[in-house]
Amino acid sequence: MKYADKLLWSLFILYALIFFNDLFFNLQGIHLSPSFSMYKLIFLTFPVAIIIYHSFFTLGLYRALMLITLSASIGTAMEYFGLKYGVFFGGHYTYTSQPSLFNVPIVIIFFWAVFIYIGYTIVNSFFIWLGRRKPNIRNRKIWLLPILVFFDGIIVVMIDLFMDPIQVKLGNWKWLEGGSYFGVPPGNFVGWFIVVILSTGLFRLYEYFFPSRSPQYNKRILFIPVLGYGMVGIALAIHAMNFHMNVLMLLGSAMMFSVVILNFIVYIFHIKTLKIIE
Repeated sequence: MKYADKLLWSLFILYALIFFNDLFFNLQGIHLSPSFSMYKLIFLTFPVAIIIYHSFFTLGLYRALMLITLSASIGTAMEYFGLKYGVFFGGHYTYTSQPSLFNVPIVIIFFWAVFIYIGYTIVNSFFIWLGRRKPNIRNRKIWLLPILVFFDGIIVVMIDLFMDPIQVKLGNWKWLEGGSYFGVPPGNFVGWFIVVILSTGLFRLYEYFFPSRSPQYNKRILFIPVLGYGMVGIALAIHAMNFHMNVLMLLGSAMMFSVVILNFIVYIFHIKTLKIIE
């Protein structure tokens, strides 16, 4: 297990090097990812692979695949109707031409699963740092479920509040009627929230009624999604700065970095009560 933990951290560190290398060149005005298709493929697929591998540690194979499938399926279904009828996300929108399934870009399908898993795991990590157990039929704390699901949704929606205006500027998708939030309709974030709470709500409900013995892993790997969340925030902050979207940069940075900082603060203040599995 220690070898597997080290492999996971090694993969994450390798991706972090690729990530910050890309950011460095972008700041210099050199855009590697559009120029080298293999580089772009690695840049997009590497984090997906790491998160899927990470989920096998924290949830076990069956439950990891369940959450990933739920998230990708619900996200794809709502995207399909959103693209076709302009519902769920507050208006009509289009994506740039790219490999798609049901008109939904495949990369978007994967990143629904990635972002939802990250949000779900970050919420769980707060619980673990506080020395608490997730609600289940044995401890009968079902009243906690809606609270956890609510924060799942909030943490993931924070990503889109920062990301969506940037992606519009980059030309990766377009809102046909525009919107009042940096060109994005506020209903888009309601749609994101619904996708997340449906996905994690169904999964947490399953976990509640069918609790499993916690997989044995070093709990410090829970920092990988937290750090990944922060890396996304850094990338978006730099893009916002380049587009002179200073208000968005301040707002998005305050939201996303507060989650990362608070997670580390909670860990540090409660480290003496933790039972980290080595």
